[in-house]
Amino acid sequence: MAEARLSRVPTAPGIISRPGASSPFGSEAKKDSGIDAHHATPEPPVDLMVKLDADSVLHIAQFVGTPGVLALCAVCQEWSRVYQQAILRLRLSLVSLAGSPLERVLLPLLRRMPALTGMDLSGSAACDGDVRIIGTAVGGALRTLRLNQCDRLGDATLRTVAATMPDLQTLQLVGCRDASDRGVAALVRGSTRLRTLHLGWCGVSNRGVGLIAARLHATLTSLDISGCARVTDRGVALLVA
Repeated sequence: MAEARLSRVPTAPGIISRPGASSPFGSEAKKDSGIDAHHATPEPPVDLMVKLDADSVLHIAQFVGTPGVLALCAVCQEWSRVYQQAILRLRLSLVSLAGSPLERVLLPLLRRMPALTGMDLSGSAACDGDVRIIGTAVGGALRTLRLNQCDRLGDATLRTVAATMPDLQTLQLVGCRDASDRGVAALVRGSTRLRTLHLGWCGVSNRGVGLIAARLHATLTSLDISGCARVTDRGVALLVA
């Protein structure tokens, strides 16, 4: 397949030059009109962001991918402004964080994207402090939070979620063994719109299951308590009562 390439004089990012003194076509046009190209006033550059509407820019984001979107928002205020108006989902597993503690990179990213509705930190070294950063920055907009296999998280995380994410609908904490009934008690008081709750292999007991059944029975449609050794048949009976 033939590949077409267009070469032009390098300009600032997002700016394309019109034919002028540096263009052979522009020079000939000036000569034909009787104007000296060397003394002609250069025409102002064209800002591509003016030519693209928000829908077009967001369509481009589908091909750029999450790392590309983050890079664009970090270097260009105009692109950041457009993306902030969108409902964005961020999977940190797609972003290279090698050698950088989460607390150093989360806040700058979240400041650029205050409209995030979903985050996935599964398998990362996230701690309770990282979840506090997320809750403070985008907790009001967040709808989905996945923290599976984050061994450092526990009841403090559940309290943070309850206090800062009132509209959260999906929470996954599979493998977080330090999440217990105390954290569940705080969670069900604050996050009353949960529809999906995954607590597999956590430290939840029959008491925690009873709290979930009592407080979230009107909204909850999916509950995972697989591997919770402290949940017995009595606890399961509370869910179907």
